[in-house]
Amino acid sequence: MVRAAKKSMVDELEAMLDVVDPRPSEKSLSFKRRTFDMPDGVIRKEIAEGVSQVVRMLDHEENGTAHL
Repeated sequence: MVRAAKKSMVDELEAMLDVVDPRPSEKSLSFKRRTFDMPDGVIRKEIAEGVSQVVRMLDHEENGTAHL
């Protein structure tokens, strides 16, 4: 699921970049796919925080306490 989300984000970034900076229509042998430096540490931290939040919400629901 995370890989699919990351791939989707990269695809969207490539599409936006193509609008701003189109690639030549002819492909040369030296043509490489554009790459982006994704901050993996930040993404992992956000995922961990999201999972932690969901676990807390489920715990609150299970214990019958309201979550604000």
